[in-house]
Amino acid sequence: MIKYLIVFAIISYTGFMIKLPSIFAGMDKELHFAFYFFASMFLSVVLFKRSSFTYLVSIGILFMFGVFVEFTQELSNDFVGRKIHGNFDRDDIMYNFLGIFTYMFFWLHYKLLNKIGK
Repeated sequence: MIKYLIVFAIISYTGFMIKLPSIFAGMDKELHFAFYFFASMFLSVVLFKRSSFTYLVSIGILFMFGVFVEFTQELSNDFVGRKIHGNFDRDDIMYNFLGIFTYMFFWLHYKLLNKIGK
C-alpha cells in the first residue's frame, strides 16, 4: 500500500510542477480545491481502516505537501530562470486547505451519523 501512496505522490507532484493546458486557464483555484478534496477522500479510503490517527497524520502531510509544492514552484522558476508553471500563491494553499477541510467536514458528519444510527 505504501508504494501506491508513493506513486500517487510522485504523479501528483509532477502534475503540479508542469504547466497546465490552456483549457484549464482561470480554473486554478477550483483545481486545487478539487484535487485536495479527492486526495483526502482517497486517503480516507486507503488509510482510515488502520486508525483515525493515521488518517489525521496523513491529512497533515497532505497539507504540507501542498505548501511544499508551492515553494518548489517558485524555486524551480528561480533555478531555471523562466516561469515553468506558476509562482508561490497563498490562495492556492488556502484552496488546498478548503478542499481538505470540506471533505473532512462531510466525512465527520457521515461518521457521526453512522455512530448515532447504531
